[in-house]
Amino acid sequence: MPTARGWGVAWAAVVCCGAGWWLGYPELAVPGIAGMLALAVALFWVVRSPGVEVLRDLAPERVSRGDAAIAVLTCSQRGRRGWAGIRAVDCFGTTEVSVPLPAPRRGESSTRSYPVPTTRRGDVVVGPLRLVTEDPFGLLSRSRTRGGTRTLRVLPRTVSLAAAPSGRLRSPDGPGADRAAGSVAFHTLRQYEFGDDLRQIHWRTSARTGTLMVRTLADTSLPRTVVVLDTRATAYAHPDDFELAVDAAASVLLAAARPGFPLVLACGDQVFVEGHAAPAAVLDRLAEVRLSDAADDRSPMALVRSARGRGALTFVTGDAHPAALENLAGIRAEFDAVTVVTVGSAQRPDSRAAPGASPAGGRQSDVLHVTDLAEFGSAWQRRTAR
Repeated sequence: MPTARGWGVAWAAVVCCGAGWWLGYPELAVPGIAGMLALAVALFWVVRSPGVEVLRDLAPERVSRGDAAIAVLTCSQRGRRGWAGIRAVDCFGTTEVSVPLPAPRRGESSTRSYPVPTTRRGDVVVGPLRLVTEDPFGLLSRSRTRGGTRTLRVLPRTVSLAAAPSGRLRSPDGPGADRAAGSVAFHTLRQYEFGDDLRQIHWRTSARTGTLMVRTLADTSLPRTVVVLDTRATAYAHPDDFELAVDAAASVLLAAARPGFPLVLACGDQVFVEGHAAPAAVLDRLAEVRLSDAADDRSPMALVRSARGRGALTFVTGDAHPAALENLAGIRAEFDAVTVVTVGSAQRPDSRAAPGASPAGGRQSDVLHVTDLAEFGSAWQRRTAR
């Protein structure tokens, strides 16, 4: 494909040749013929195969928001001759990066690396990789696609926390793998896996579905962590405030997921996680959370009421206005402890206790206002140490 310089040379060559013929001045056609010869050489240069093999790798493929992720290009010479004027162009959504390729000797390899943006959560599609060949004069270029796309998953940032205070843990070692039948309650049904206790097979469901189904039991004495994340766009003054809210929610959930405690994650208009979940699964779900344009102020409270029950509630929002927190007063008695986390640069509440808080029944309720993740970690540690 002609570059801007190539189009200029082509038009100048046509004008010079045409003017020389029309005016009868052969000397005027000489620059035009030279320009045409330059275009012919450029065409031969970009059409030929470069004889290069380029492979791209990502390290790592899962990374926390803001951490370094590197794409590495490995270039190998497979032809009899080297190449010049070749660069690799990689895409990250709407962003492109151009990397000049080295020219190793035949049979040898060389590498080039460049950073992949990780400023936003979610999946970053990397590629496809394009090899762009340009002639030495900069008149023509040709693009060749090499390979497909790779996906980099950007996860929320987290800080190490103690589990949300609930006060009903049976054992400080967390949930055991083998518990007496009298200490557990029915949770759900799932497909039989090799090694499952045959006494837990649910024969009636197995006969109806044609697949062996077993009961999944849960220890009702384990602390339950409920996290409600406010995803209303109107609740946050800046998109970075919402990213901080997701980071705070992820930190609280990981504190419960690592020891295997039951948890609930509710955001938007749905429950994303309920029950026991691996830490990686929790981070994957939070990597997909986005702001919503819904303006219903009661929707977060509706999620809180739907998740009510024994355990510790953490409500994460960017709305620090006291009127938005008074709605928690009606459901505070449903939980062992209630913590409201407000993020961003909004005005801090006048007190650490939520409006309408009451120590009745020994239930705790606090409002933590934070502006960064490190501050949230310190405030949470002080909260759980009391």
